[in-house]
Amino acid sequence: MTDHSLEISQLPYEQRQFVMVTDTGDLSASHTSWTAETQRQTAIGAGAGAAVGMTLGLFLGGLGAIPGAAIGGLVGYAKARRSERKGTGGGHASRMVLPLSSLDAAAMEFPQGHPRQGFVYAAHPLLPGRYLLVADFHLRLFEHKLMELLRLLTSLGAIRYEVRAVEGWSRNIAAHLNVDVPVAASGGGVANWKEHGQELVYSARADGNRSRELPAGTLWYQDEATWQELARQRLEHGLDTLQLTLSYRDDFGVTAEASAGFSALGLKLGGQFERQVDTTWTATATFWSDR
Repeated sequence: MTDHSLEISQLPYEQRQFVMVTDTGDLSASHTSWTAETQRQTAIGAGAGAAVGMTLGLFLGGLGAIPGAAIGGLVGYAKARRSERKGTGGGHASRMVLPLSSLDAAAMEFPQGHPRQGFVYAAHPLLPGRYLLVADFHLRLFEHKLMELLRLLTSLGAIRYEVRAVEGWSRNIAAHLNVDVPVAASGGGVANWKEHGQELVYSARADGNRSRELPAGTLWYQDEATWQELARQRLEHGLDTLQLTLSYRDDFGVTAEASAGFSALGLKLGGQFERQVDTTWTATATFWSDR
């Protein structure tokens, strides 16, 4: 990772949340102060003012020419802010798109086959340097959280578990999730989706699992007090059954309004935008025991 891309990954989330990739090499060579230049990020506001500013910026500066794009971005940002104060901008905050050079983008993580010019990407809120397609941002985050929950249960020694959709996303989401339960490394087992009445159920078995530890590299776990407490009870007191809740209720600023603004500028989302849906799933697990 270059010093410049490292500096980008250390920016506050809202300043690096949305990026597009240009084709002009290392942008740091075109200006001396990255910190100052990030204050002139391309702005996408609620309304045509921001779109005009962005278009003007790209016209003046050319692809990746940050000073020109910055000027246009400032025009759009100012117009969007005025519209918001007058109540004509739809009431949602302006969205900032940070231009990245191909060199800096190469040091970051994008979906397979990306990054590509003309696309806008959204930053993973817990993994600096990882960017997702805006279209399926929420599906990929939910998938990531679900996989961490399953890894947690497996590492704690689950030999059987079920995950049930209670609220929000349910059966229509299963085909879009790349869920691969790590049962093979835990003594073998089977896993599958099935419909149970009106519910979607994910079940797995790993009868040979004898693990009893926390998995490495957890991210969502740090903010889930219930997960932490039940894991402690399993590790310290041999808890042999539990039920956990998996919830997804934050849009992280990746909204339908933002996606519409990007599309209005001709930026590609990577498919049809899937909006955030307040979702609650439950997981029940049975663990191996030597008692």
